[in-house]
Amino acid sequence: MSSSTSRTLGLLALTLLCLSGVAAADTFSGTYAGKDSNGQNVLQLTQSGARVTGTFTVGTTQLTITGTVVHGAVEGTAVLDGMPVSFAVVLRTEDGHLVGYVTERDEEGRPDPQTTERIVFERAGAPAGAAKAPASKAPASKAPAPGLDRDDLNSIAGRVKTNFKAGNAGAVLAAGTPPLTRGSVTAFAEVLRLTFGVELTEAEYADTAAVFVAYYQAGDPQTRAMLAAGWQQILAELTKATGAAKQQALDEVKSVLAQQFASGAQAGIPWAIAMNATIQKRAQTVATMKTPVPDYARKAALHTQMSEADLDASLEMLYFMWVAAGRDASVVTPDAVAAIRARIVQNFATFPAQVQLVFANAQQVYASLRGQWAQASAAQRAQMAQQFAVSLDQLGLTVPGASNDRISASGAWSDMNGKSHGEWAGEMVQGLAGARHHSSW
Repeated sequence: MSSSTSRTLGLLALTLLCLSGVAAADTFSGTYAGKDSNGQNVLQLTQSGARVTGTFTVGTTQLTITGTVVHGAVEGTAVLDGMPVSFAVVLRTEDGHLVGYVTERDEEGRPDPQTTERIVFERAGAPAGAAKAPASKAPASKAPAPGLDRDDLNSIAGRVKTNFKAGNAGAVLAAGTPPLTRGSVTAFAEVLRLTFGVELTEAEYADTAAVFVAYYQAGDPQTRAMLAAGWQQILAELTKATGAAKQQALDEVKSVLAQQFASGAQAGIPWAIAMNATIQKRAQTVATMKTPVPDYARKAALHTQMSEADLDASLEMLYFMWVAAGRDASVVTPDAVAAIRARIVQNFATFPAQVQLVFANAQQVYASLRGQWAQASAAQRAQMAQQFAVSLDQLGLTVPGASNDRISASGAWSDMNGKSHGEWAGEMVQGLAGARHHSSW
């Protein structure tokens, strides 16, 4: 690796250390009351830096909560006292309320999306008209919760309307010297792709941009300079290298970043926690193919396991297809998306092999589709939109009021079954096996 890249990595490592001074604000400490299917419950939380502990009490049953603030929300575990029973927990602010997502874990310790329960809490003793939930002052963006929220859906719909055209790299996201630009975030996203194989979804890119802006605005001059230009320097070094030198550079950059993200996350640095979570969910498997893998997929070394990141990308991809097909974006709600998220996992093994391959390789398939849509002519987009509509109908994601002999017509995204046809998926994954994909940033 060149001395220039080594110097840049050293400066970026120093930047991450500088960011440790921008600690998570104490926004979650307090007592909250809520109600679920089991009755009234009480949530008591204590936050210290990025670490959150507490209890969740339902009647005489008490669970102990431990978690970490990630992207401005709490992600952690609730354990039933005295019993080997645990739940995955996400606590985040939605519309002025503290909302909890509680998910049972299966025998292997993995969250089961089908069991997710949403509980709305209010801070105990809050006067009428007062804010019902904490408003984070720490540099952070929103944390992932099951499915996509309304902001995510609106953002994706907006990107479809612009045909996923790459934004102006010089567009200023935060004014300063030097200014933080869209190119700063795009360079970071490209470094993640080259080193970790991470294809950021639209929601992840938006979250990453929000993190960059928040830390840039809270940082000192050195931090601002590194966030504004550091990643472009690394990307320039990586792209000009060739052969064995390039692979060595990629390996070294990946090693340094992985160490910085992991150690920073352990130390409770919000920036590092966010980046570490983005990378780690690529390794969290939620479903595995049991059916025979087609020869073309085996030769192309396509993935046969669906990760948390693939599941998220699948949801975005299906919503993109819905909007691109000319269907009403407003009728798809976050709750419906969360339900489909659970059904993808539930029905994964019963989908045709080619559908399973699409979901298991959704990060790459979705990136490829966005790129094709951005480069297509108006006539080609019209043809793609027709294909998307047929594909969605085959999956059971139909327009409200539409009906046939196989698909439920109770509402948008009201049903997804494991008997969906696989023709549409075959074209997607075979195209992926024989072509390069690239993000539309």
